[in-house]
Amino acid sequence: MSKQILLLLNYIALPGNSTSTPIHILNNIIEDSYYNNKELWLLSQDMSKAYDSVNTNLLQKSLERIQLPPQLTQIILNLLSDRSNKVITNFGLIQSYSVRNRIDQGETIIPLLWHIYYDPLISQIFKKYKGYNLEVSWITDLKLKQTQQLQTSTSVLAFMDDTLWIAPSKNELEQILILASSFFTMANIQVNPLKSILSTNSKNPTPINFIQQTITPQPKNTPFKFLGCWFLPNYQQIQQTNLIVQESNNLTNILKTKQITDKQVAYIINTVIIPTLEY
Repeated sequence: MSKQILLLLNYIALPGNSTSTPIHILNNIIEDSYYNNKELWLLSQDMSKAYDSVNTNLLQKSLERIQLPPQLTQIILNLLSDRSNKVITNFGLIQSYSVRNRIDQGETIIPLLWHIYYDPLISQIFKKYKGYNLEVSWITDLKLKQTQQLQTSTSVLAFMDDTLWIAPSKNELEQILILASSFFTMANIQVNPLKSILSTNSKNPTPINFIQQTITPQPKNTPFKFLGCWFLPNYQQIQQTNLIVQESNNLTNILKTKQITDKQVAYIINTVIIPTLEY
């Protein structure tokens, strides 16, 4: 693409994207904060019925924001509005019923529409808040003592409706959450603050407020899950190791109860268990 229309920090389920990129970025951030003794605050939010709560009026504005042709915008809105369905059963079709104006779970166009719909919030937070800063420098000419430096900052990582807010301080994280909460209220997106997870390596891990709820940081030795992987803000990997051993034992115990051949066991180990542990 010659122009960046949507922010790349929402690693949506589209061709060329995967969960591996945000997972590696988060791991690098945690590793950097550990070795450089930098404070890190993370909040993984729980979003319920994200697609069901999409506001079509706001979706229209989101489509207009990226200057989609009016005819195409109207076609998309027509596909999501004033519809009726019939269910195929063994006894034929049931009577038609009205469908809510929303993005249906399982639609092939969901990833793209959700990316467009959620991008205004992701972009605003990325522009307004620096987030956690990663930087590295190296010597390019030893005699001339010349060095080169690269740096980047991240305040949010998202994949579909999984979102992780990232900040170098409690104050900045609270400011990010205030802005995010205002967007959720406007867009009628349902977020359960009680299921959101706050994790930090701060020496003074005090609670924060999120959508009128007080969230207490997890103990530093308690890992949190993001995109199927376990992370610890203090970078102590013994807990992840224990979880991997536990997961391996659970999977092998399930195999013991099945009446299958040795070849089937080998297939399951190679195609299911080992990839799961590697992930």
